[in-house]
Amino acid sequence: MLRQTAYSSLLAIGCLIAVYVPTFTLVSILIVSGMLGHLNKSEAQLVSIPLVIIISTAIASAIMALLARRRALTLAAYGFKTTSSRQLAVAVGLGLLFAFGLRVLSWLLPIHESLDMGNLQKWQAILFFWIAAPIQEEIIFRGFLQSVVEMHRPVVMRLGKLTLPFSVLVSALLFAAVHIATSRLGASLGQVMFIVFGAFVLGVLASWLRWKSSSLMPAILVHALFNIFAG
Repeated sequence: MLRQTAYSSLLAIGCLIAVYVPTFTLVSILIVSGMLGHLNKSEAQLVSIPLVIIISTAIASAIMALLARRRALTLAAYGFKTTSSRQLAVAVGLGLLFAFGLRVLSWLLPIHESLDMGNLQKWQAILFFWIAAPIQEEIIFRGFLQSVVEMHRPVVMRLGKLTLPFSVLVSALLFAAVHIATSRLGASLGQVMFIVFGAFVLGVLASWLRWKSSSLMPAILVHALFNIFAG
């Protein structure tokens, strides 16, 4: 069991490296080389957001397409499929419940400082974080990472009467871990800890929904609701 979970963890980390290392390398080259013009720090930060979203999604999708072809599967095996209205309703209910719960908790804690998002306009925030980011991150974490771990090392964890694949937990943990990077946006230690906690809660919900429905749609929906109401 320990060996299997360790292997699954390394496999999941490898998935993230395969997506994000080339993504940030390409984005850095585009910005530093001047191919996008001479950008100041604020402009570079603003330009990097859509670039990271587009490039990372393209890389993850390309890898999944190659893996699916190699295993004689379709992208439906990675969550690219429709689901029932009941699963979508569950996603909406859970998303709103936990999003508002986190919002109330944030009001009770001394963490009200805003993050430094540069010259990001309201419409850009809506496009990037309410629409694009939920799709991008769910494709990477629940479509690519979680599916690969489930296919290669389907470890099942039992917590009392609760049965949960290890892929759900490792996907949520790594999703939370990458949000430590919010410290680069001027977040205080308390803010970072709260953001990471919220990301873990969201990660567990999205991963569980992906597992139960076999579709990315509920995960994307609950993610969008989190970003809209708890972000």
